[in-house]
Order: sequence, then C-alpha cells, then structure tokens
Amino acid sequence: MPTRYVTFLWQFARRPVATGAIAPSSHGLAHQMVDESGVEDAKLVFELGAGTGSFTEEILERMNPEGKFVAVEVNPQMVKHLRKRFPGLSVMEESAENLGDFRARHGLARADTVLSGLPWALFKPDTQERLLDAVVENLRPGGTFATFAYWHASWFPTARRFEGLLRERFGAVEKSEVVWWNLPPAFVYRCRKNGNGQTKKTADGEAA
Repeated sequence: MPTRYVTFLWQFARRPVATGAIAPSSHGLAHQMVDESGVEDAKLVFELGAGTGSFTEEILERMNPEGKFVAVEVNPQMVKHLRKRFPGLSVMEESAENLGDFRARHGLARADTVLSGLPWALFKPDTQERLLDAVVENLRPGGTFATFAYWHASWFPTARRFEGLLRERFGAVEKSEVVWWNLPPAFVYRCRKNGNGQTKKTADGEAA
C-alpha cells in the first residue's frame, strides 16, 4: 500500500474529525478541484488542508513556474509526509485561520486562487465562519475559491449551512458534476469573489 494511504489511514484513526475522510481524494476529484481554478495563471495559490497531497500533486503539475504555491496543513505528521513527498514545497504548518499573518510575515499579496480539502461539514458553525472569513480576506477581488463536499452528506444541516455561507460570501457559486469514483462520491464548489472585493452580503446591503 502506498505510503500516503498508510499515513492517511493512521491519521484518520487518530484524529477522525480533523482528517474528515477514510481515504485520500481520487485523481478524478483532484482534476475537478483544479479545473477552472485559474492555477495556471496564478501568482499565488493557497491549498488548505493539504493532507497527503492528492490535490497538491495536481496543482504542482498545472502551476505557472513563476507562481508561488503554499500548502497549509495543521497536522504535523501530514506536514512531514508532504515535505518528504514534495521536496521544496512551501508548507505552512498552522491553521488556515492564520493566512493573513503568514502573508504579512512573507510580504505576500492576496492569493489569486485558494483550494481547500478541509472537512467543512464536520466543523462547528463558528469554525466554518472563521475559516471562510480567512479565505475571503486573503483572496484578491475576482479570485477563485474551490472546495469539495461529499454527495451523501450534502443534505446534512451543517453541509447546507456551509453552502449558505458560501453564497453569502461569494459573488458566484457553482457545483461540479459528482465524481462517483471517489470514496465517498463528491462534488466541487467553485466560487468567485466579487470584483469589488466585497462579500455578497455587504454588496447587497445586508451587512456592514
């Protein structure tokens, strides 16, 4: 069994909620995640919850050689695996909530693209909001955010609430076709930040 599967299963056994799945995402889901995300032309890409690198590999294959790519992972064992699998990869070993601090320390502009493998439906409402706020604040106007959800759980209250939060914060939200050859089957949310930098709620006058 490949090392990344062993690492993933071991971390799922130790931290099932934080890991969020029983197996790494498939190549098919990775393709869906990165398609139409704009990584080919991006100057800065963040990947949240990089795990064992299923999406990381696809991003690296498509990235502009002159662009910067930062994988974000809070689990130390996953970080160790990522650095061994992808020598030279820039890995931020802390919560995605700290994207702003990381950018400030390294003098980085807002990202063109943010992709996420975080298990959103398993997070408490306040955690969902804090993480999404960090995404929006660190994404340039007109930038792209992509994340995925498991098809079987898409009607769970936390999952439906998460979709509502996406539609509040982004000017456009689309869903991909279901990737059935993933365990479990999943689909991708593709979101675009308003060009004026405001969230949809602010632009509609519902919040200051």
